[in-house]
Amino acid sequence: MSRRMTLKEIYDMIQAYNKANNTDYFLLGKVDSYDYSFSFWEDYFTNGKNIDKFQSVKRRNFLFCLDLNDEDALAIEEFHSSVLGFMYTYKESINRMYKTLKESYSALDSTNLTEVARIHVDADQQNHIGSSTNTYENGAQASSSVSSTSPWNEGESFTNTEKAETSNNSYTDTQNFGERIDMLNNKTDTVDERKKNGNVSAKTLQELIRSEVDLRENIAFYDKLFEILIRELFQFSDSGYDAFFIL
Repeated sequence: MSRRMTLKEIYDMIQAYNKANNTDYFLLGKVDSYDYSFSFWEDYFTNGKNIDKFQSVKRRNFLFCLDLNDEDALAIEEFHSSVLGFMYTYKESINRMYKTLKESYSALDSTNLTEVARIHVDADQQNHIGSSTNTYENGAQASSSVSSTSPWNEGESFTNTEKAETSNNSYTDTQNFGERIDMLNNKTDTVDERKKNGNVSAKTLQELIRSEVDLRENIAFYDKLFEILIRELFQFSDSGYDAFFIL
């Protein structure tokens, strides 16, 4: 035998169990149910009480089957086990959805255009070198020489005939260099980045803002998550009047 409980009844059962046993369970599980490879997990535990309450009221007409004889603790454990299987089955899709919808971006980015242009520049570079003077100091110098001769009648004996001596005083050599200009050709590539403001999409500014608002309203992450959860694990129940009932 089984009993069918709405999401609101399961929520109330979990809240009563938390109060009686000083626990902190949520609709999607316990704090230690999952590892933190789920990108939304920390955010959910911070705001889970409010999220659970809102979703349990919004989706109160959906039923989950539990064993009739299970006490509340076991029934909660059974429910969390099913949710855990769902979460790991859709883990990759859930993480991608969360990151996409929580990602910070400007809705009006498509109205701005950044234009980048590369400019080629040929430039002549001049190196200017001024005039200069180089001075070399030379000290005093002296030299001497002796001339000798050997008369024909004296054999091989030589006789000095004259002695010459020369001397130079110290002097300075100076070299002057005029001004000089060296030319060097450079080729340079520069990037000119200019930002233009303007609507580069087909939509007007008002349409873009409306689209952003609609996106956030229609694809709220937790709303989408519980929608998929209900679709996979719950059954729809309509407690209203039967439209085909004939009095």
